[in-house]
Amino acid sequence: MRTTLRPRGIAGLLGIGSLTVVGAMSGLATGGARPGSAAEPLVLGQVGPVATRLSGAAAAPAVARAAQAAIVLGLRPAANRTVAAVVDRAAGVSYQEVMDLDTSGRMLAMQRFDPAGRLIGAIRFGWTGDGGQALADAAAARVRADKVVAGLGAGPSGTPRLVRSASGGWTASWTRTVAGIPVPGDGVRLQLWADGSFHGLTRSERALAAAPPVTLDRTGSRRFLDAQLDRWFSGPSRSQLVVTAVELAWVAPNDTFAPLPPGTDTSVLRLAWVAKVATTGALADKIRALEVYLDAGDGSLLGGDVLR
Repeated sequence: MRTTLRPRGIAGLLGIGSLTVVGAMSGLATGGARPGSAAEPLVLGQVGPVATRLSGAAAAPAVARAAQAAIVLGLRPAANRTVAAVVDRAAGVSYQEVMDLDTSGRMLAMQRFDPAGRLIGAIRFGWTGDGGQALADAAAARVRADKVVAGLGAGPSGTPRLVRSASGGWTASWTRTVAGIPVPGDGVRLQLWADGSFHGLTRSERALAAAPPVTLDRTGSRRFLDAQLDRWFSGPSRSQLVVTAVELAWVAPNDTFAPLPPGTDTSVLRLAWVAKVATTGALADKIRALEVYLDAGDGSLLGGDVLR
């Protein structure tokens, strides 16, 4: 039996009657954020992050790491540092949080370290730089950004993407790669004030599933992609799709196009062929583009995105 894609999918989002999918899915529920998204509501009784204050010998390693990182980041000297061990069971993460305080107990900066002792987040409070001369251009900002992450050790590789803010500051972003394959959404993001002084840093590295023993080549992935598009679109709409790119990437499975199998862990990324599909003609009035995730091993649908 052929029925329209459920409201959560493409047809329901865009009202395209010609878009179809094999299977009886009309009874599925609609709406809501994707699992693990920032918009996901808290569940009654869900426990938030739990922080335990550390002191003495238990806090000493984190204090030493924070003191070393503070030099690299150019943070203001701290009169005191407090340390807390934080466990966030809902997010599945744990870290040590170090607060830099001045002589009056006011917060100067915050640093977070993962269980391996790597800096995964830092921010300098005060909303102002050091007041020095502004960085001249993007090249100067890149040199400063590279120096900061290199000083922290085991930094990201490659050339960062640079964005200048309205206030004159800079944001440098490095996308994480694993064996040369990008992990979109993961990586390092560094914020600098206009004079190049440190403002903030975040590092994101989500868990990866094991890569498939055999990876489809690009030609093989196109066969699966074309078959999937044939299921969704018919008539003139099918000819108004243009595949612009098919590249490997690590992605989080989602239910944009179909329900996920029971027990799917959306927090663990999977290796996939990511297809970018543009639209033309009348179809472009309803869909600007599609992104389709296909398992790199067997070509099965892992999700994707719709740009309207």
